[in-house]
Amino acid sequence: MIYILSVSSLGDILGEKLSRNFSSVYFSKDKIKAVGLNEITKEAMEKAKGIIFISSTGIAVRAIATYLKGKTIDPGVVVVDAKGEYAISLLSGHLGGGNELAIKVSEILKAMPIITTATDSLGVKAPDMIAKENNLLITDMKKAKDISAFLIEGKKVVFEDEDKIIDIPKGYIECTEGSENLPKVKVTNKKSGSEALVLVRKNLILGIGCRKDVPKEKMLDFIRESLKEYGYREDSVLKISTIDLKSKEEAILNISQVFSVPLEIHSRGEVRKIEHLFKCSDFVRKSIGVGAVAEPCVYLSGGEIVVERISKEGMTLCIGEGR
Repeated sequence: MIYILSVSSLGDILGEKLSRNFSSVYFSKDKIKAVGLNEITKEAMEKAKGIIFISSTGIAVRAIATYLKGKTIDPGVVVVDAKGEYAISLLSGHLGGGNELAIKVSEILKAMPIITTATDSLGVKAPDMIAKENNLLITDMKKAKDISAFLIEGKKVVFEDEDKIIDIPKGYIECTEGSENLPKVKVTNKKSGSEALVLVRKNLILGIGCRKDVPKEKMLDFIRESLKEYGYREDSVLKISTIDLKSKEEAILNISQVFSVPLEIHSRGEVRKIEHLFKCSDFVRKSIGVGAVAEPCVYLSGGEIVVERISKEGMTLCIGEGR
């Protein structure tokens, strides 16, 4: 939701036009006067995807100053002058989407977008912008800032996507022999022992099965040990997948909570239709009505299996990557 705040009568005209072009909450001059700019700004900084101030930059800066938390949290903030001539990206230009919002506003109002982030001005991609555009997680904001500084200075920065999905962005070079000592941005879902800035591809699907009432601590240790053994990062897990019969198991619910990812449930009827694609167990079939759980659930959740079923003390795990 975009919050639009106008502090003048001229601004109200622009505010009404913008509100028709965004999914938005619009505050006119009179409403701001009645409620208070401070209260509205506080709410906007907590709830908004982006904020458009139709005001001077000074008013906007003073309004948001108390509520700033950091570039990974703050929404994008754009300032539009009362005549609608300029749309200035003021805050969180990359991760918060301020630059993108400024461009959209400028298109609606036929205004000039003002983008001051150095990498954008030079036409190169900052690491946080690569992360935002490709739904990646940044592991180290300090390293991200250092990489941006290297790019601004025209230094060579290596870019490597292990899955070769993202094209090498402008300003970066391909990973080749002899580039080991250059600063590097690496896109991966695996642990990396290098000094590279890692952008995490969050695409792992964990198919889980277990006997009844497995202790949650035991299950958590099993999952973590397995991810470590195969070199995967915990923060690359996208979702957990299991069958309906196990949807209330405390151990499986705990994994979903610990990793802060959704739990996807599949019916045994869905599993029966595709279980012939996997190695099945007669014992498991007699117990729960299907011959396999972990692998079929990964498949049904849109995963390509990269680690086949692992079994340990009444628990099973399959690791897949989102297709």
